[in-house]
Amino acid sequence: MELERLQKLSLEHQKKSVAPLPVVRLYFVGRGRAGKTTTLRRLKGESFRDDEPSTHGLDVWAGQVEADLQADSKQTGPWKRWEESMYLSALKDGLRNPLLKGPETDALTAQNADEQPDDMLEPQGLIEPEAGSKDDEQAQSTQGLNEPEHATSVASQGPKANQPDALLESSAAAQPTQGLNKPEEHATSVASQGPNANEQPQEDISSSSGPKMCGPVVLDEDMLSKLGSQKAGMDVRLQCWDFPGQEEYALLNQLHFSERAIYLVFLDLAGQLEDEWRHLSFWLWKIARFSTEKDACPPILLIGTKAGARNRCVTGLELQKRLEDLQSRVPRLKEQLQPHPADLGSKCTKCPWLFPVENKGENFEAWISPLRMQLQRMALQFVSPRDLWEAENSDGSVVPRFVGLQAETFALTWLRAHDLLTRLGSGFRARAERVDVKKVAPSAEPGRRFKIKDYLRVTIDKDWLILPPGAFIGLHSQDEQDDLREEELSLDVSCDFLELKAVQGLLRGMQPQGLSHQDTEEVLKLLSTLGIVVWIDKAKLRETVMLNPQQVAVAMANLIALCFGAHNFEHKDDKIKVIRKIEDISESDLLRFRSSGTATQDLIRGVWKKDFDEASQQLLQEVLLRNDLMCERLVQGEFVLPSCLPIAHCAEEAIRETDEVLYLDVVGLLSPNFFPALAHLIYRNINLENSPTIWKPGPPQVFRNRGDLHSDTHSVFTSMFPVNAPSNQSLLRILVRGKDQKANCGIAQEVKRVLLNDILVFHPGIDIEKDPSLFFRLKGVAGKETLERERSFARHPCLNSQCNLTCSLCRVSELLQERFLPDLSPGLRSIVEHAAVQRHTRPAGSFRFKAMQFPGDVDLEEYLVVDAKSKDEALPTLCRIIQEIFWGLSARNSEVQVFFGGLKAGSNLVEKAPGVQKEWLKWSQQELCDGKKEMCRGASATPVFMTLSKALEEGHETWTAKIDMFAKVRLFEDSEATERFFEITNVLRAGYFEGSKPIQPITKEKDSLQGIEMNLKKYSSEEPNAMKYVKRLWERSAYLAQRGFDLDWHANMLEALRPLLRHWSAELSQIAAHVETLVKMMKSGQRGVIEHAFKDLPTLCQSLRSLQSRLESEKGSEKEAAQDGLERIRDAMKYIPEEPPRESGTEKKLCEGLRKAQLLLESCVETVVISKLGSFEFPVAKRLGELWQFPSDHPPIAAKLTLGERTIKVASWNVLNRNYYKYIDADTQGLKGSQITTLHEAETRENIIIAKIKKMLLKTYIHMLCLQECWPELVAELKAALGESLQFEMICSGDEQDKNQEVIVFDSKVSVLHAHQYAAFSENSKKVVTEVRFQLGMESLRVVTTHVPGAPFGPARSEFADCLTEIVKGETLPTVLLADLNFPEKAVYPLLLDRGLEDINFIPTPYPTNICQGSMLPKRIDCIAVINHKVASKLHAIAMGAEELLEGLDQVVELLQSRSAVPLTLTRYHSDKVETEAEKNCRLEMELHAARRRVKVLQRTVDSQQEALQRANQELAECRGGRSAG
Repeated sequence: MELERLQKLSLEHQKKSVAPLPVVRLYFVGRGRAGKTTTLRRLKGESFRDDEPSTHGLDVWAGQVEADLQADSKQTGPWKRWEESMYLSALKDGLRNPLLKGPETDALTAQNADEQPDDMLEPQGLIEPEAGSKDDEQAQSTQGLNEPEHATSVASQGPKANQPDALLESSAAAQPTQGLNKPEEHATSVASQGPNANEQPQEDISSSSGPKMCGPVVLDEDMLSKLGSQKAGMDVRLQCWDFPGQEEYALLNQLHFSERAIYLVFLDLAGQLEDEWRHLSFWLWKIARFSTEKDACPPILLIGTKAGARNRCVTGLELQKRLEDLQSRVPRLKEQLQPHPADLGSKCTKCPWLFPVENKGENFEAWISPLRMQLQRMALQFVSPRDLWEAENSDGSVVPRFVGLQAETFALTWLRAHDLLTRLGSGFRARAERVDVKKVAPSAEPGRRFKIKDYLRVTIDKDWLILPPGAFIGLHSQDEQDDLREEELSLDVSCDFLELKAVQGLLRGMQPQGLSHQDTEEVLKLLSTLGIVVWIDKAKLRETVMLNPQQVAVAMANLIALCFGAHNFEHKDDKIKVIRKIEDISESDLLRFRSSGTATQDLIRGVWKKDFDEASQQLLQEVLLRNDLMCERLVQGEFVLPSCLPIAHCAEEAIRETDEVLYLDVVGLLSPNFFPALAHLIYRNINLENSPTIWKPGPPQVFRNRGDLHSDTHSVFTSMFPVNAPSNQSLLRILVRGKDQKANCGIAQEVKRVLLNDILVFHPGIDIEKDPSLFFRLKGVAGKETLERERSFARHPCLNSQCNLTCSLCRVSELLQERFLPDLSPGLRSIVEHAAVQRHTRPAGSFRFKAMQFPGDVDLEEYLVVDAKSKDEALPTLCRIIQEIFWGLSARNSEVQVFFGGLKAGSNLVEKAPGVQKEWLKWSQQELCDGKKEMCRGASATPVFMTLSKALEEGHETWTAKIDMFAKVRLFEDSEATERFFEITNVLRAGYFEGSKPIQPITKEKDSLQGIEMNLKKYSSEEPNAMKYVKRLWERSAYLAQRGFDLDWHANMLEALRPLLRHWSAELSQIAAHVETLVKMMKSGQRGVIEHAFKDLPTLCQSLRSLQSRLESEKGSEKEAAQDGLERIRDAMKYIPEEPPRESGTEKKLCEGLRKAQLLLESCVETVVISKLGSFEFPVAKRLGELWQFPSDHPPIAAKLTLGERTIKVASWNVLNRNYYKYIDADTQGLKGSQITTLHEAETRENIIIAKIKKMLLKTYIHMLCLQECWPELVAELKAALGESLQFEMICSGDEQDKNQEVIVFDSKVSVLHAHQYAAFSENSKKVVTEVRFQLGMESLRVVTTHVPGAPFGPARSEFADCLTEIVKGETLPTVLLADLNFPEKAVYPLLLDRGLEDINFIPTPYPTNICQGSMLPKRIDCIAVINHKVASKLHAIAMGAEELLEGLDQVVELLQSRSAVPLTLTRYHSDKVETEAEKNCRLEMELHAARRRVKVLQRTVDSQQEALQRANQELAECRGGRSAG
């Protein structure tokens, strides 16, 4: 009877009692490898591990504080793992109240206490003890009341038992519970309301008013005996969070930071002081950020590990000085940093805040025990009422601010709700009826997680729980199904997200007391503030509850893993997926994200798609935005991830007189999200009088240490100054630039206001207005000391004056010096100012680098943003802006000759036809003014007009519009060159926005790196152009080096390319561009423009003669190349008149001649540059080695030919002669160890080559296949293989024993009319040009094949051009050339034109076909061309893709195309990961190349100085001789 009475009292106690939330979080933070994990192990009493791995991801462990801990205790034992729920612990503590005990209870309790052993099983409970625990197998359940129907499946409980609507309807009918504490009422807790606080009337929310979702905890004899055996007092749970210290996790850790926690900040006393202080100050500032509330002041314990080390570098005195200085800047730290106990004074080396720890050795407990005692004492203070501690402090000492921080009490049902939701979020093991599992997850099988769509009843030992829809279950394997009935299954249960209505139904159905919907929302608000769940009371978001907050970390870490790559990211949690390839993510979005930290909405959805539904994704994204882990980029659907931002490694632009500059000393305490946040706020907040009403830049360029914004009148540059200094040695530099100095000052002050009001609130206690010494201002060029400091940083970016440009940082900075407007000539500056919409515009592309001494043209690029409500409203505004600027362009530039060349936007196709290239429309100046263009579509003669608005909407390639101009100028301020015409191009991209809404792009946002990558592929395959390829290589390395990617690698690349950009071939390329500009001017149809082009011809001739005279004096290794240049210049000058033509109507003929001259000059450039790329002393692309799984160093190429009504397929393949294997073995192309090596050593390469040939002939149906570099054994085996089938025949170019010959394999159905070989090459008489004529039905076709000798400046190219011209002109037949030219077609095509061949078309094969020796960069030297010289029936051709020609060939050419695109490896990334052998070898190889290069640079310097000394001595001798003679 007494037990029944106590059970009733227990149920009443569960309904009406209150208790505190006795969980105290200990946050272990600090740099990686500082000893956080090892110290936690020691606190738990575990042994030391020498091989303790770094924490990658979050480890959470829960322990228990002793209930009878006294303030004067000197020793305490290791912490024990917490083994029960908070709800059960609070219930037991309340049941120990004497008011609930009678005499019989006392006797029973005493008797059972004597009979039960100490290690008796804990009372079984429903709730899992901790969130995120790694030991799910421990303490899984709680004993409680068994519902009579617990063994009966949900399916057998009646028609409504398994219907969610019925359950929710019944729960929705309940009324809110009265008297429960809410978060906003914490100041008046239930415990402080007097003895009758628990007797307030309260509605009984029980099973009668809602469905039962889980059973109550019921008192039984075991629980009574346990109560009697335990000591009275409150049990405090320590939840230890071991955070990783790697930099990439800095913001990720912030997700879990709270104002209700004890922070343990670690530093390594044996580490370097500056390095340790940089990390320590950063983490102290991060914690101080979370103490902004008036009454919250989370305490900080400073833990110094390796205190017993002999080589300690961090002294207590120096640490104390720095901490005192930091406290003066962040005053709240004075209250947060906790002093060590007095008895540790001798060990703390005069630093009162340092807790020294030594985890090694036998005496470790002497170090750990005081720390453990201090933490336990602080934990009790955390959860105890503050007034009790103040009453005990009779000596008047101040009670710490954190005391009582978690002393507020809550209804016991709130604690149970906490435990239930935590348990679901962290997961637990349970059982369920097999029939029920099959209903909710029919396809469930072991090893996989399944999301249930209906309610499912599960049991935990003797307790039961109804899982709501949205929970996940995972079946155990058969050998884990022990001790179960045949009808049961063992499974794991977890629930990351639940709908709000499911949570409401779950908490409503708790027994014996549930929560109303209103109270459920209040509980969710409380648990959200504590970081236990995530629930945002906001439309569209409130319907989803995140029960496992670590899913935010999972989502964020997956994005970080995608950015850094699999080889750069480590994480313990198997939920963090290192993503290698996602089909739903475009290559462009992925490349842009990895290089700039900008993620599109599509990319984020693609990463999260498989793990989170749409509602969960919205909630995750909102959490990341609210915690500054993600920032809106001001462009619709684009976000910046601060953790993934690159670090700018380029020096700031020099200060100008009108600039306004502010410096702010923030002692390095800036988070990675600082610059994105600052850019966002400046964009939103700046609004000055007499200036644009809205700050209207394009999307800001943001780095981790820099942010740039531009409007149409001003620019704001913010950066850590200098950008490459350690953060604690940098100033925050704010530079405002514009023409109006007064406006500059106003904007600077506005930026300062934004900093003070919105950004520096992150720094509690800093008040710049009251302490102006922290802020000093520099105006214009005043202040010699500061200017000298700026110049010094520009000279030595690494801050080491002894570096002498040997480190990667200084090398990159010196190589990437940029041009700004003051570096341009006055004429070019004037044009830029008048031809650009925005005042801050400066030349873009490769032109902006000073290394480009001979740019061929000038590129501008602008992003225009207009204020409009829609695209339809924005486009007319954009039209008006363009018309106003470019209509009167010539009239506004009276000092400079400048002409409008045309605007390109819109296309001339109604729809994209397959295989038809889009033809972009070119608008004249008059059409631009009219706002419409007349054109004809298809066969219709009726004119159709396209409006300018429509054309801008369609855009031009990746731009909104491309505008060409011609201007006669000098390019540079310090240049003495004669003025000539240059083409100036302004590329416009545009967007619009309304008020503070994000920018809506009119044209899709450009990805700079993706554009460079596309051009690299284009100029090494479809349109071979060596000089443009080199410039794109430069731009790519510049882009990545400035962002901290592989500094050493890209410094080597830039140093290797710079000589090419300063070579005479670059000047010849500039002259060729001048010719091209004059041709465009003559084709403009504008008489005035044509006349000015004629007048510029003498300047062109003068440039050629000047270069010609220099080439004549070239000696040594450059002599052969110079001779080739002289020959091409002589050939070109035949087409360039010395004087302007006087006769009218000569423009067409002159244009044709100038075009040939241009191509001849470019052919020389192509030959020289390809030769230079093949003679590099070190590779600038990573070797392929074993990655190359193909039997030749050339992939084959193919095309579809159409002649009349007949279509055939032709192909060409250089199979790599066996006698040339020595070059593979020497690894000149980086192919040693490839399949070529393997097959050669096994003597089976011939078999594989023949197998490939058969596949092309029989599967791809190639009709004609030309093979180069065949050897006798291959020819014999191929002949035997073809002999097995009468379908194909072959023709050889030489005798059977010739070691190197060409073979033509053709369909036997095609008849041969004629075959002949021409000995065309003087330097190798064995090499021939083979001509074969075939009869194709009614048509004849000539096939020509050869392998041109590869000497770059020998006569082979000219001899081949002579031979081919003779063949084609001998008999006019449609001709197809299938050859390995050993040069890009650009080096041969102009020679054919110069010899009078007409209608030559080289097919744009879409991939490179070989590797340059030396540099190991790709090139395309195999070609297919059709020649229709004076033929009646023309031959047409379309290139075939690699996959069309041969299965798997696309993977081979992908390797070739990636040679110029080494993997993105962040130099800024720091990890404790051990360097692999391959990575070590690559690093050592790069260091060796760099050392050799530095030696050569020094040697050249010494040689030049010796030559100068010899000349000086010679002049001195001549002077003395002349004096003696006199």
